[in-house]
Amino acid sequence: MRLAAAATVTSGLLALAACSDTTNVVAVKGALETQEEVDFRDVQVGIEMPYELVVKNVGDGSFSITGIEAGDGMCASDYEFKIDGSCEAQTLADKSINLPAQTARTLRVTFQPFTAMENPVEASIRLLTNIKDDAGSNITFTVRLIGRGVTSGIEVVPNPVDFGKVLVGSSRTLEVQVYNRLGVAVDLTTRLGSNGKPEIVNQGGLGRFELLEPTPDAARNGSLLPADTLLEPDASITVRLRYVPDVAAEGREDRGRWTIANCDSSLCDLDVTLLGRGTNAAIECDPPAVDFGQVNPGVTSTQRTTCTNAASEAVTVLGWSMGVASAPEYSVVPYNGQVTNLGPGESFDVEVQFAPTAASIGTDPTGAVVVRGRNPIAGRDLDELRVELLGEAGGPDIQVTPESLNFGRVAIGTSSKRRILVENTGYNDLEITDINSDTGGTGAYAADRDAFVVRPGQSQVVEVTYTPTVEGEVTSTLLISSNDSDEGSYTVTLVGQGVNLPPCSFTLQPVAVNFGIVQVLRSTTQGVRIENIGADACLINDVEIAAGSDPDFGLVDGSETNILLAAGDTKTILVSYTPGGEATHTGELTFYISDPNNPNPAVSLHGVGSASALLISPNEIDFGQIGVNCATRERTVSIYNTGSTATSITRIELPAGVSGEFELSSVPNLPASIPPGQSIEVGVRYRASDVGQDTGFFHIYEGSRTDPYVVPLFGSGDLDPINEDRFQQLETPEVDILFVIDNSCSMSEEQASLTANFQSFIQFADAQALDYRIAVVTTDVDGCPNPTSPQRPVTLNQGQCGYFADGNGDNTLRDPSWRLITPDEQPSAETAFSAIATQGINGSGSERGLEAAYQALSSPIITGWNNGFLRPSAYLALIFVSDEEDQSANAVDFYVNYFLAIKGFRNTNLFSASAIVGDAPSGCGGFQAEAGVRYIDMADRTGGIFESICTGDWGSSLQNLGLSVFGYKSRFFLSNQPVAGTVEVTVDGVPVAPTAPSGQIRWSYDTPTNTVNFAPLAIPEPGSEIVVTYRPECL
Repeated sequence: MRLAAAATVTSGLLALAACSDTTNVVAVKGALETQEEVDFRDVQVGIEMPYELVVKNVGDGSFSITGIEAGDGMCASDYEFKIDGSCEAQTLADKSINLPAQTARTLRVTFQPFTAMENPVEASIRLLTNIKDDAGSNITFTVRLIGRGVTSGIEVVPNPVDFGKVLVGSSRTLEVQVYNRLGVAVDLTTRLGSNGKPEIVNQGGLGRFELLEPTPDAARNGSLLPADTLLEPDASITVRLRYVPDVAAEGREDRGRWTIANCDSSLCDLDVTLLGRGTNAAIECDPPAVDFGQVNPGVTSTQRTTCTNAASEAVTVLGWSMGVASAPEYSVVPYNGQVTNLGPGESFDVEVQFAPTAASIGTDPTGAVVVRGRNPIAGRDLDELRVELLGEAGGPDIQVTPESLNFGRVAIGTSSKRRILVENTGYNDLEITDINSDTGGTGAYAADRDAFVVRPGQSQVVEVTYTPTVEGEVTSTLLISSNDSDEGSYTVTLVGQGVNLPPCSFTLQPVAVNFGIVQVLRSTTQGVRIENIGADACLINDVEIAAGSDPDFGLVDGSETNILLAAGDTKTILVSYTPGGEATHTGELTFYISDPNNPNPAVSLHGVGSASALLISPNEIDFGQIGVNCATRERTVSIYNTGSTATSITRIELPAGVSGEFELSSVPNLPASIPPGQSIEVGVRYRASDVGQDTGFFHIYEGSRTDPYVVPLFGSGDLDPINEDRFQQLETPEVDILFVIDNSCSMSEEQASLTANFQSFIQFADAQALDYRIAVVTTDVDGCPNPTSPQRPVTLNQGQCGYFADGNGDNTLRDPSWRLITPDEQPSAETAFSAIATQGINGSGSERGLEAAYQALSSPIITGWNNGFLRPSAYLALIFVSDEEDQSANAVDFYVNYFLAIKGFRNTNLFSASAIVGDAPSGCGGFQAEAGVRYIDMADRTGGIFESICTGDWGSSLQNLGLSVFGYKSRFFLSNQPVAGTVEVTVDGVPVAPTAPSGQIRWSYDTPTNTVNFAPLAIPEPGSEIVVTYRPECL
């Protein structure tokens, strides 16, 4: 605290006539000049602070001060104001001072506090004179006295003096500054003990504190200042103190008291607290315990703790590692093994990780990281430091899709809406605490909600609206805040472009799409038609399946945007439905269109995934493009009963609203009963009455079902029709391959040849680093469970009844992972295939390979034991290996249609069946192999290849199969019937003539199969695009 250096002057020249306690003075012979107030301000307890009060006679006559009258509060128990050394009233009253003209006298005024005060204290004195005023009364003058007592005028920085942790066996020296905060110079002393040394009282512990510099002068009562000097106001000296810890008191706090003073009175004492702690545990980590909170299985959370040398000397870091009995979910980034010297205050980071597994759910694993070091001064190891690790397996896990929203071009005056899906893939509630829909502050974006809770395994949809007010691109971000431990903030990029467009008008047909009943994992397609009925173009953006829709719905052409639909034009959007399981599925098709009255239309989607025994094949028909007023040939739709009991078809109809250009040309008498294994047929035709694309469908009702089976219909009319079929020769495809291997008594040598030459089959895939999955079943479907079980019964042999094999026929080699062989299979794909393809010769003599493949790829096995084999975008290849004819109950048509429907009839290029069987028509090798006519028919009708099982060169045969399966397609099926001589082919935009100049055939059109077939030396390379154009026939 600071003491005022001088009393404050609050009045100037005071004539007795003007500044007296009595009025009406007329004549003046003397004049007095002094201060009205003396303010000592803050004065240290125990110190007597003096002030010289000058009293002047500035007049031309003399006068006398006849006495001093002491006011209340001059002397109290906790302070004293004194005049010339006295505060006794009578003494002051007897005091007389004569002041001749132009002379001055001095009064010594002092203030001495004996205790610290919160507020200043006041007193006053009255100077009595012998001068009379006009009324004859003596004139007096009052002086106020003010002061406050404070604890000390000495300031020690720092106080307390904390030496911190000091390694045992060493010491630490600190410098402190001692300031004089008084307004007068003072001595500075330290209390001395009986031995004449500085006295530092030990208040706890065994360590000792020492004053090193300056050396106190015992002759001058322990003064810390040089002889004949004082410490001036606001000056300071430096004092060096040392702390020496005691080994026996390691870890305990040592506390000392050092007393200094600036006067002899004990009231002037200032106690300085000294702290220190001897330690052999010099390293401290912050935080001392790492709590990961909730972390989901499969997620690795990384946190760090910063470890610091809290001691006063350097230590050696020896390393750190996981503590004994730590849960395996914890790990630590290992120490690099180099001995490291760590100076005082220096630090290093230790990274720890928590990676819980599904088995950790419901547990709270604990662990610790142990940090080791050495005390080089004491020559011993430091105490080990344990950083405790805590975590909980579980918690929410936020997933947001998509990661960005591009609204594309949006007309000013309209709004475009898009959706994001917020999923909780974790184990505890996900709390969305805030959604800032426009962090950029553009004013163009808004979200329909800002806080909600997502239960584990569920999702919520957030709708974001873009309303442009200016032309040009507008970007911002949407920020989602949640209680996800590792992704507490999630951002979604927002981009939109405002454009000036006139409003458009449109119609939408239909406004709801019902796919009806569809067998599990079979694909079907329907169309939604947008027609511009206005005079201005319509801008269409963001054609997509809305967030929150079931994933079983998709867009054949993918998400589309920036479509400009001219007046009078139409746009057909093709929506696919592939049910992944037995359930009712719903969704929405949404898009933006520049109609201010309806800028964000939505088409509801509905479908029912079923394991129904009713098989509709084909399950959609595309008549392609034909001339106006032309008709197509009748297309046949077969309705198969694959069940074990009869079923009834009650209605087959074109619903109201379907274009009259589609016709059910032949319908059986209804109701129609279909016995098990039998079928009925429906004929459908298309006649184009105008230009443009047409979509429709017809319904098939079975028994008492309320949902129909829906068969979509497509066609297009044109004045000059030219069909253009596009095919992509897959470059690096995903390929799902199912081998159906005969395991009857005659197949031992063939199985051995197949496995011995497997490398010839797979070498192309390995060279191209293709992503394949290979599975194996046998031709044995005797004794299958009824009803079919999703999981393989333990009573069945390997590969039997359509269940994928995961070992060889006698189960001596088996691995659950071999059920689906992948390129990284262990120990190798070749080893795994050699095992599961060796199915022995104890299978049924009634070989039914087509039925075995059908069971393997149909519900419930394909979603049970065989789950994970079919991938939506993968090429599907079947390879039949048998020395006997197929004896499956259903016609080849049934199996062809079923397998094609897995990928959808718009994706025939994603499926083929090939055969290594006996040659048609009579077999081969004498009695070695029967003709596999049905297998060969299957291969011919699906673009696969045939290789003879009697071959002497299995390596070449399997190499040919590999090239066909993994990318080299040679047969391409056309979507419509061409007029003879109008077929033209281009490959990557380059026309390819049917015959080379040398006369060598490059490609040919085959009328019975309606295919274009490339010669072996002219097969398009992987990655190329094949376009076949032709004029369709007109009936």
